[in-house]
Amino acid sequence: MALTTQLIFVVLAIIQRQKIHDEANNIAPEALNGCFDYIVVGLGTAGPIVAKRLAENPNVKVLGLEAGGPQNLYTDIPAQYPFGLALTEIDWQFVTVPQTRMGFAYPNHQLAQSRGKIFGGTAAINYMIYNRGNRRAYDTWESEFGATGWNFEGVLPFFIKNENMTNQLVLQQSPGYHGTKGPNQITIPKNVDPALLISNDAINSYLNVTGPIDYNGPEQIGTAISHMNIGLSGRFGGIRETTSNTYCEPNPFPDNLFISLWSWVTKLIIENGVVVGVEVVKHNITYRAYATIEVIVCAGVIKTPQLLQLSGIGPKELLDKFDIPVVSDVPAGKHHHDHLIIYEQYAICKNYYDVITPNPPPFLTIPDLYSLFANQSGVLSQVPFRLNYYSTKWDYEHGDPAWPSAALWASSQYWLLPLSAYYFKYDQSLWPLWNEYYSQFLNKSAVFFAPFVGRCWSEGTIYINSTNPFDKPLIQPNALMNNTDFENFMEVTKFGFKIIESLPDTFYLPGPIPRCSYCPGINVSDCTSYHECMIRQIGHSRGHSKLGTCRMGDINRSDVVVGPDCKVKGVQNVRVCDTSIAPLMPNSNVLAMAMMIGEKCANIVKSDKRYPPGAPSYGS
Repeated sequence: MALTTQLIFVVLAIIQRQKIHDEANNIAPEALNGCFDYIVVGLGTAGPIVAKRLAENPNVKVLGLEAGGPQNLYTDIPAQYPFGLALTEIDWQFVTVPQTRMGFAYPNHQLAQSRGKIFGGTAAINYMIYNRGNRRAYDTWESEFGATGWNFEGVLPFFIKNENMTNQLVLQQSPGYHGTKGPNQITIPKNVDPALLISNDAINSYLNVTGPIDYNGPEQIGTAISHMNIGLSGRFGGIRETTSNTYCEPNPFPDNLFISLWSWVTKLIIENGVVVGVEVVKHNITYRAYATIEVIVCAGVIKTPQLLQLSGIGPKELLDKFDIPVVSDVPAGKHHHDHLIIYEQYAICKNYYDVITPNPPPFLTIPDLYSLFANQSGVLSQVPFRLNYYSTKWDYEHGDPAWPSAALWASSQYWLLPLSAYYFKYDQSLWPLWNEYYSQFLNKSAVFFAPFVGRCWSEGTIYINSTNPFDKPLIQPNALMNNTDFENFMEVTKFGFKIIESLPDTFYLPGPIPRCSYCPGINVSDCTSYHECMIRQIGHSRGHSKLGTCRMGDINRSDVVVGPDCKVKGVQNVRVCDTSIAPLMPNSNVLAMAMMIGEKCANIVKSDKRYPPGAPSYGS
């Protein structure tokens, strides 16, 4: 087909998709000064699910409020995830306070915490990986924390309700674990770079395990190509899926589901211990929207505790510091947990096109865009990752090896972009050193391995820094303050180098990262000083996978913010429905968990006696 014809098709496809995104905003600003049955604050991942499910009843009037704007071409394209999504206007651009035990290569020792400020939230800028986590984590939510009904048996139906698993092998491997009728298509990339398959073989041999496994099934031991939140066919074929576009675009209930973008909720309106509405700023004008039944906060692990604290719901000592009247003394903002990861563990490939893969690297060319929009395929339509879980010494001695604390991710990359695109995240004084380091990769391909700690015990806080709702909160993850996290991080980093050293001779290790050195005369996998140096210099918390700042559990516990019904303690007519309620890490990315929380929370709300009659049945 002629390039001009392809160009016309691509332009029309982009215009059509953007039109659908833009039309999500369906309520005039002045109408925000009104009454609604439910107000959903935050339309990231859980929020659109909650809003859509509540609005299935035509007798229910729902207002959804999102601080960010609509999605766009770049968020639609899966292969764009590493290029230009973070540190833009669609990212809240949070950073942690300076860390003392890792992150020394980053400016002021602060870790960037990318969170989506957009309809669809962090799912619009993350890696799109669908991973529920270990079933034992959810059982612990109930058995240890008293989150009745949130054990694995209780949450599995809501994972299934959301999911449309398109891979037949996975469905055969794990009957009863997956859905095929949900709005979110889950796919596994078909044309995987052979380099990833080679690394799979190396791990299978080294650990004496098999693959591919279904890590979202009964057990997690083995290797797999990751399950992805990318569509297979239809309107979402080859497109990044978020719950905003799968649940709310186009708006399925425009007569009773009202979505307002660019709408920043600054405070809950509370009268005599009852939440009656919200203050919201849109285009520098403040409005007051009222809820006749409930406000449901889905603003995420950072913004949810900030909003509660500003509204008088939080630790008394914190609220007193800022002269905020205490409505409910609960630990909102405490018990923050995040994952740990390193991104600079590489194996460079020789003879890229001849040996490793027949596919060129993905760029936004007209033919590639045409292949994506016309055929729902091509290099822009997939981002293959390889995963294996890794049970550490701690798991065998103190935990459960069937509930691994660590994992090794991998993906492939071809280096053509300006090298500054890779080292801009580091402190500017180090840029010359990082430019020299990355020069090893120019015009080469590499498999990057990412040692990952998914069960972390270091506990931090997210606290307001002032009474100004537009000020960013203080994010203190206390990274590596618990020595178990450090030991697990060291062990899985060593494992990553062991795998690189076991690869065929078509791969080789690059030189050491800046400010670190290999040990002379021994393998890098045995050079523990280099492992520690890597962790101290470039160890990172994912930012995408936070949880716990509004912990859920038995309401008689002093360390919880919400009960199993997601209602906030000590105040009426407000619930929290996002990953901030998760009391314990499930050793995985949290995208799938966030979708499950949205579905389960919506079902809890619809089961409440105050929910108006006329709702469809659960299975709709």
